[in-house]
Amino acid sequence: MPRTPFANSTSSAFPTFESENAEKAAAQADREAKYNLARAYLDGGLVNEATELLAKLWEEHPNELRFGLNLAQCYLTSRKRSEARGVIEQLLDRAQKQAAETVVQLEKRREAMHQRAADEAAGKVAPPEAVKAGGQRGRRRKRQADKITPEMLQRMDHRIDKMQERLRDTDVRVAPRAQFMLGVLELHEKKLEKAMEHLQAAEQSEPRLPGLHVQIGRAYLRMKRPEDALRAFRKALVIDGDSALAHDGIAASCLRLGKPTAAAEHALIAVGLLHHLPRTHLRLGLALARLRMYDRAAEALQTCIKLAPMMIAPHRVLARLYRERLQRPDLAAEHLSKIDFIRASLRKRA
Repeated sequence: MPRTPFANSTSSAFPTFESENAEKAAAQADREAKYNLARAYLDGGLVNEATELLAKLWEEHPNELRFGLNLAQCYLTSRKRSEARGVIEQLLDRAQKQAAETVVQLEKRREAMHQRAADEAAGKVAPPEAVKAGGQRGRRRKRQADKITPEMLQRMDHRIDKMQERLRDTDVRVAPRAQFMLGVLELHEKKLEKAMEHLQAAEQSEPRLPGLHVQIGRAYLRMKRPEDALRAFRKALVIDGDSALAHDGIAASCLRLGKPTAAAEHALIAVGLLHHLPRTHLRLGLALARLRMYDRAAEALQTCIKLAPMMIAPHRVLARLYRERLQRPDLAAEHLSKIDFIRASLRKRA
C-alpha cells in the first residue's frame, strides 16, 4: 500500500503539543535562570554584569516588567541617570498599556457571561445534561455548561469591578517602585517639587513593601522633611515589625524632630535586631547625649567607630563630648587628630 503524505503523523513537520510545551518550559527555565543570575550579580555588587544580563532580558521580553525594574535599579546604582530615566518611563508606559488591556479583557469576559445567561434564559443554549465527554476535558466542559445563576453573575461582577478598579491607573506592582525611582532621580537633580510628586505617588499607592517605604523615608530625610519621613518609616514598621532599618529611620526622624527619648528607644531596638548598623549607633550616641547620659553616649559612639573606623562624624561628636561634658581634653584631642588622619587618607585614595 503506498504511503500517504500524512502517514508519519509524528514527523517533525507536525510537532506534538507535548514537544511544544517542552520547548516553552525550557525557554522559560532559561529565562528564569538568567534573571536569577542577574539578581545574584546585583546582590553581590556586580552591577555591570547584572546590567548586561537584564538589558538583554528586557529587550527580548518587553512585557516582563520585573526585568525593567531591576535594570532601572542597576542604572541608578551605577549613577547612569539618563539610562535609568529612559527605562523607568518605558516601564510606566508599558504597565499602563498592560493594565488597560487587562481591563478590556475583563470587560469582554463579563459581557460573554451576561450574554450566555441571557441565552440560557431565552432557551437558546443546550441544557447542561446535553454535554457529555469523558476525563478531565469532559469535567471542564461540564463545569462550563453549568447554568449561570443571578448570584453567580453578581459575584463575578463584584470581582471584576474590584480588579478593574485596581488596574485602571497602572500596574500596582510596578508603579510604586517606578515612581520612587523617578523621585530619586529628580532629587539628585535638585528638582524638589517634582521629586515630591513622585515620592507621594509611590507612598499613596500603599504597597506592602517595607523596604520601599524605608527608601521613601530616607529620601524625605534628605529633603529635610522629617515628619513625612517618620510617616513612611512607620508604614514600613506596620508591614514588618522586625525591620531594623525602619526603626533606624524612626530614630533619625525623631532626632530631627527634637525627640531624643523616642530616638534612643528606636535606635536601641534597631541595633538589637541588627548590630552592624554604624549610623544607628551614631544616632543612639547623639540621642543619649541630648538626654545627658554622656557616658552611655560615648560607649555608643565608640561602637560606631569600631564598626566604621573611617567615619568622621562619631569622632567629631566624641571630641566635643569629651571636651565639653566629660572633661577629658586629652581624649578630645585624640579624636580630633584621628579626624585629620582620616581626611588625609581619603585624599590619598582620591
